[in-house]
Amino acid sequence: MSYLSQPPRPLTRRPPVESMTGAVRMPLHSVIRMVALASAVTLVLGSQAILDWALALPVHPASDLAVNAADQWHAWMGQVGLTRPAEAARSGFRQLQN
Repeated sequence: MSYLSQPPRPLTRRPPVESMTGAVRMPLHSVIRMVALASAVTLVLGSQAILDWALALPVHPASDLAVNAADQWHAWMGQVGLTRPAEAARSGFRQLQN
């Protein structure tokens, strides 16, 4: 017997399910601290992604400033050695794709 040959079930109204039951409330300063930490990690370890983003901006004098700043930042992160983790992750991902 197929699904379509069966009569439809009657609709029943169910009470909404509270998905936040038991969730811990975070004070605003804790959320701001976590966002700041995530932003700092992105700036330090994601310099290639920031450079790629800046290069994709439309041509504009402000875009030139963003590209120059991102290029200098990426070069500095490379000198310090902080581009290696992202390069290793990209290399590993490419190997998985092949």
